[in-house]
Amino acid sequence: MRPKGEMEIVTIKERRNEAEDIVSLLFEPIDQEKWKDLIPGQFLMVWIPGVDEVPMSLSYHFGDPLTIGISVQNIGDATNALCSLKIGDRIGIRGPYGNGFSLPSKEEKHLIIGVSGGVGVASTILPMEWAYSSGFRTINLVGSRSKANLAFQSRWEASSDPARFSTDDGSFGHDGFVTELLEEELNKMTDDERDKTLIFTCGPEVMMDAVKKVLDKFNVDGQFSLE
Repeated sequence: MRPKGEMEIVTIKERRNEAEDIVSLLFEPIDQEKWKDLIPGQFLMVWIPGVDEVPMSLSYHFGDPLTIGISVQNIGDATNALCSLKIGDRIGIRGPYGNGFSLPSKEEKHLIIGVSGGVGVASTILPMEWAYSSGFRTINLVGSRSKANLAFQSRWEASSDPARFSTDDGSFGHDGFVTELLEEELNKMTDDERDKTLIFTCGPEVMMDAVKKVLDKFNVDGQFSLE
């Protein structure tokens, strides 16, 4: 098994347009065993030849042979270069790094709520699918600027009961902030139900700060994915 710091050169095998400004790149790692053991929520370093090396969340992890993938929002030189890559292009990857999310025991918690915003969805989609497939009840709360900017809608819906969406412009779902949906969900619960609820969250800093305030208000536990 290769050490985490050793770079693998991989070939882009699939490219998916997830939303108006988000592209996913999928590839097969050389060291299949190492990447099979990653914890959802971990990240990898991605080297774009001649441009830069940047940290990216793992948003895909499936199949045999294993396919993994990253989801990129075009916001700068490195992400612009990644979004311009085509099938057959090559990049370097190192990792996986970071702690990832951790699932509680079912005796401790019975409900996991994902609160995701913007390109932070790339960090939370795998952990929420993991929680759902592990037998937890899950609720996905997902915010975006507009319907056009919403990524992974079908994946959120397939791994949640229910999945709820919010948009800043009111073009889809709740007209407002995703944290308003979180407050609605927690407000419906008894104290005992809130004690058995865990939040997974990633998104813009202002969103995560608002999530923290809601969790403090209702005395609910949470795990935050931070850069």
